[in-house]
Amino acid sequence: MAETEKLLKLQTDDRYIQLVNRENLTVTGVCDVISFDEQCIVLSTKDGILSVDGNGMHIVSLSVDVGKVEIQGKICGLIFPENSGKPSPFFRRKQK
Repeated sequence: MAETEKLLKLQTDDRYIQLVNRENLTVTGVCDVISFDEQCIVLSTKDGILSVDGNGMHIVSLSVDVGKVEIQGKICGLIFPENSGKPSPFFRRKQK
């Protein structure tokens, strides 16, 4: 495999989250945007669901071919739900 092919493969396989000053977020490994509004953006990534919570957020750029999304706004939280992307119920039945 040529050096440029190795570099290209490395760039497409690596996934990262970069948050700068809690206002600029870059996420790679994105497969799809499930939902979005100014307070919550839900992404489907190669590692599972990622929920981005904040205020005044908007998607600056989205490239599903490359798997990269850039978000601007006040970022308050990044959540990877543990239950395979299914929203957890607010109230749970108490186990006996």
